[in-house]
Amino acid sequence: MLRDIEETFETLKQINMKLNPAKCSFGMEEGKYLGVIVTGAGFKANPDKVQAVACIPSSSSLKELQTLNGRLVALNRFLANHVAKSYPFVSTLRNCLKKAHFKWTAEVE
Repeated sequence: MLRDIEETFETLKQINMKLNPAKCSFGMEEGKYLGVIVTGAGFKANPDKVQAVACIPSSSSLKELQTLNGRLVALNRFLANHVAKSYPFVSTLRNCLKKAHFKWTAEVE
């Protein structure tokens, strides 16, 4: 592994590419990368993102529903049966061609 890292650094040096030290981590047991926690055993959901979704109040506008749907998509690999559970959101979004058609239902809640 050290030889691979050395080769990578040599290649970066040859093409005059610099790395941002604040974004480079080596030898860590786990770390945040692209919004998920990366560990030796695989990926885990980022607790900050989970908390952000859990604390969202019911949507009162089309834009808020789109925001919620985007956050759920970011966490979909960690949610069991995500497609079936998010269908009411997608269905509501599909039926809202205009903001005036937005309707929050008990099913969506």
